[in-house]
Amino acid sequence: MIWLYVILAIILFFSLLLLSNLYIKIDYSHTQDDDQLSIMVKLWFFRYTFKIPLVKIDKDTNSIVFKKESQMGNSSEVKEKQPTEVTPNEILNGFKNAREVIQHVVHLHSIVRAFLQKVTILKLDWHTNFGIGDAALTGMLVGAGWAVKGGIIGLVSQYMRLKTNPTITITPFFQHSFSHTKLTCMLSFRIGNAILAGLRIVKFWKGGLPSFTGGPSFLKSKNSKSIS
Repeated sequence: MIWLYVILAIILFFSLLLLSNLYIKIDYSHTQDDDQLSIMVKLWFFRYTFKIPLVKIDKDTNSIVFKKESQMGNSSEVKEKQPTEVTPNEILNGFKNAREVIQHVVHLHSIVRAFLQKVTILKLDWHTNFGIGDAALTGMLVGAGWAVKGGIIGLVSQYMRLKTNPTITITPFFQHSFSHTKLTCMLSFRIGNAILAGLRIVKFWKGGLPSFTGGPSFLKSKNSKSIS
């Protein structure tokens, strides 16, 4: 009889899991040469935060160097990893690998679009302050910036469910050079919908295994280059 209760408990747990919403909050800020990226994932009362507090370009190798931090729940303990370097070749290989996946999945666009239509945007704030020291050119760039932001918001509302009014600002600095942007986005989706999308990708997979080219260095077990 106890096995029946165990089986029922397992079925109940997975049923609740499939019907539960996964929340993801993305915070990105850029000020001059300082970039900060934080991604928080929340399920029920579990919360995990992944941070990339430092990004810079290595002038010698043209590589992107960043440092990662992770934090579980409300704990004050932050796990800090060694600085990691991503080379232009690794970025190019990433695009090639993505193309390999696209070529192996029939109707991938339809699968992704069907999943995105189940994604709900709960918060979207995007503030930008910038100037290049030339008033006329700054004014032209402000207009272009509004066009870009409007186009992106239009795509988001077309592919996802936008349940909030986006807060978007662009503040020009006409007298001096300055750049700052802050983006905050919070979205949610049911885990069952994500699993369903994954199963559909497996179902419509064709042509055998893809031939992936080398991946990013942070996925490999090698020493990372330190930041000076």
